[in-house]
Amino acid sequence: MNDTLQELEHKKRVWTIAAWAVMVLAPWIQLAAFSLAVGQNAFSAYPTWTDELDYWRALFSWLQVGFHKGYSGIGEYAPALGSLSVHGLTPIMLYGGFCKVFGLGYNSIVLCNALWISAAALTFCLLLRPKASVALAISGLFAAYVPAVLYAASSMTELFNYALLLLYLAFGLRYVQKKEKWAMVLCWVTVAFGCLYRITYLVLFIPLVWGLGDQRLSVKTLLWGLLALLISGAVYGAGALITAPYPNGFLYNWLRVDELRTFIQMFLSHAKSNLIDYFVRPTGNYIEEGLRWVYCPMMLLLLLGAFVRFDTKEKKLKTGFQAELFGCFLMLFLPFALVVMIYETNDWSDFRTLAPFLWGVAVFLAIRGRRVLFGLAGAGFAALLIYLCFIPPVGILNDIYRYEKPAYSEAVHQACQAIEYDADAVNPFTNTARADLAGLQVMEEVHPGIGLMYGWFTPDNTGKSHWILTDHLKIVVEGYRPVYDEYGAKVYRHIASDEP
Repeated sequence: MNDTLQELEHKKRVWTIAAWAVMVLAPWIQLAAFSLAVGQNAFSAYPTWTDELDYWRALFSWLQVGFHKGYSGIGEYAPALGSLSVHGLTPIMLYGGFCKVFGLGYNSIVLCNALWISAAALTFCLLLRPKASVALAISGLFAAYVPAVLYAASSMTELFNYALLLLYLAFGLRYVQKKEKWAMVLCWVTVAFGCLYRITYLVLFIPLVWGLGDQRLSVKTLLWGLLALLISGAVYGAGALITAPYPNGFLYNWLRVDELRTFIQMFLSHAKSNLIDYFVRPTGNYIEEGLRWVYCPMMLLLLLGAFVRFDTKEKKLKTGFQAELFGCFLMLFLPFALVVMIYETNDWSDFRTLAPFLWGVAVFLAIRGRRVLFGLAGAGFAALLIYLCFIPPVGILNDIYRYEKPAYSEAVHQACQAIEYDADAVNPFTNTARADLAGLQVMEEVHPGIGLMYGWFTPDNTGKSHWILTDHLKIVVEGYRPVYDEYGAKVYRHIASDEP
């Protein structure tokens, strides 16, 4: 009898470890499956989108010249401190260490994203020791989750969201189980780090504050809440100081309004427009709209479940408040409210921001054994995946040029070489090029110490940069002389640079 029990225990342990291994390998399985599905090697993709190129360029510059470089961003808007672009410190924080050790390749961010998730999954398994069924459920939720699939082979930061949420759940639930203070400290650090990366993560402080406040509204809870607000505000403020402004965004323009009446009108108008975009106006993007058909019903089901439950013994509905499910509802509703109020609900913006929260809630439901709600979430995810298979390719699936290096241009090469880096420059604009030529060749061949400023050329946002890199000038600019002039690529230098 004892031998049989030991054998069963051994088999259970083997299956559990195997399930943990699958969870750790989930991002690599996803990339391999993606490669088979599209018939291309996802591990050899090139950065293509503008955001990807900006991340890649930030790493390239940092590895070569550190922070001693020109300004990068849009329309010659410089950050209060430093010379980082609109993405700030994010690429260096997430991928700088990896690239410092292994070097920067075209696929470095893709590989590092997978490593982040694997490391988070391993931490999750070691701290929480989940059942095999739970580990496999989480693995499936990630590997087949359409929002993750659509960014798997990209050099975007989207995949890091899932690593961050896994770490948050690992540390938070470890504290719930063991009451170990170090786990709570690491949980707070994880959320603070998330706020630097994306401010919507401040909502993750709510469960921590509620737990530390003994799950009731009290002075203690309010003090913890105040600390969370101070930390998230300080982190966001520090990030804003070293990040180039994004003048096309609502938040940038809204915070610079002087009149209270205009301030309120802009807020209400923007929120109304976002709600119409989200619920009424079609986007023309089937997957973006498809996620909304999963996200909103799930949010409503969690709100309903927080107050009504089905008693399986008595076979009838019963009322009663369930704080756990209400917390899950808040984890979906509050990020949605933030997106509606201060960000955008079009052009994949809400998709990228909200998708990780939906996934994180589904993972939490799996961990807590909420089978019905987890099953409904899983069914929604599966429907979205099936839907993806029967519609025209979208996003990265429609990126047929991602797996071929862009064509080389001799004119662009010569233009990039004509832009000189001044290592002794005090003013960062001395090492800044106002550009409307982009692409991987430009990112690689312009000296890493040269900052690149993009956006429409206008008389108001041209003139500070000492270089102009363009195919042809769109406006008349004063104070520049041509340095290189060929069809398809031209370089101009600020005349003041030539003065003694």
